[in-house]
Amino acid sequence: MPTSSEWPATCRDPGLPEENFGASQCRPEANLLTMELDESDPGGPDLGEVSPGEELLRIYLDSRELPYEYEAVVGGRNPDFLVSLPAGRVALEVHEPKLKLPVGRVGQFSSPQAVRRGLQGRKYKQAKATHLEGLPYVLVIASTRSDIGYEPLMVASAMFGDLQHTMRLDLATGSAEDLGPSFGGGGRLQSQRNRAISAVALVQVFNPTYVSAVQEPWRRERDSWPVTTSDEVIAASIRVQQLVEDAARRGDLMPDARAIRLVVLHNPHAHIPLLVEAFGGPHDVQWGLILIDDAANYGEYLSGVRAREVPD
Repeated sequence: MPTSSEWPATCRDPGLPEENFGASQCRPEANLLTMELDESDPGGPDLGEVSPGEELLRIYLDSRELPYEYEAVVGGRNPDFLVSLPAGRVALEVHEPKLKLPVGRVGQFSSPQAVRRGLQGRKYKQAKATHLEGLPYVLVIASTRSDIGYEPLMVASAMFGDLQHTMRLDLATGSAEDLGPSFGGGGRLQSQRNRAISAVALVQVFNPTYVSAVQEPWRRERDSWPVTTSDEVIAASIRVQQLVEDAARRGDLMPDARAIRLVVLHNPHAHIPLLVEAFGGPHDVQWGLILIDDAANYGEYLSGVRAREVPD
């Protein structure tokens, strides 16, 4: 197991600039400049090497004082971290998708597809070996080798299917009923597929003062700000900027503050579910099945110490 002095300096100090304070990830420029998009890349280093994403997760585990073994043998495989928790051990494997944005030309990319490479092949064989040992397996997504910071909806789309908007058309009357967003095709985690993966998590560098001073007040106001037209979107954006300026004026918003958190997206189909409290630190966020208007949905249901009722 490498000592702290043997881990690479990259990301050891997460005091990095980031747009909108809470949106981007710890992404060392040296790695971005040298990396090339490789569709066959498994998204991680060879055995014994330490990647920037693994370093970021190590900082998180150390900050939470969670004991772990690095690349311990589990069912003949070597997940990056085997964490010992009061409720038992959990295997964590870091996946660092390589996703480069087109430079100097018009192009397109699929962020879910980049994440999905971690839900199959060698890493899924590792998940299956861990499951056969009776342990939960969590794939941890780090944006340390990508041009974009991954967000929960991107990961949920990789897990359950491409995001789509559903409408019911009545051809007789020409009317349409908006059924809202849903998951389409392409999902890797289904009721009869890839159930050895207990959860997929994002390891993120973020500004905790932005969450408390801006995001939480905006969460309370959000329902009173419709965003169905371009003018309404602009008005809501101006209100968010006002919250930022007011928080900075009060001294509640510290632009250089940084912390690391996990956003855990639980797999409702998993053979071995991951307990919510497994990675329930003061800044961690949990996604899973929630009820909205008596219908099953997937989204955030617990953030830090603030929890909504979780349906059975």
